[in-house]
Amino acid sequence: METYISTSFQLRVDPAASFPGFGYPATSLKRFQETAGAYSILLQNGNIVHFEPKDPVAFKNWLHSFKVPDASSFFL
Repeated sequence: METYISTSFQLRVDPAASFPGFGYPATSLKRFQETAGAYSILLQNGNIVHFEPKDPVAFKNWLHSFKVPDASSFFL
């Protein structure tokens, strides 16, 4: 009898978790805009914060995984 181990899994992402080095959870973000790897982020409370992640692509993917809208798409 052979035993098979499934290598597929479902990634569970916690919306209360924040991106490494970024002090805000995804649930507090309203929209973002990126310019040359630097991000300006509008928070749900109306404040704007700026963040320059070490890995801008990973940060953008994190934002997209929580469906945080890109503010630049509002002007297309």
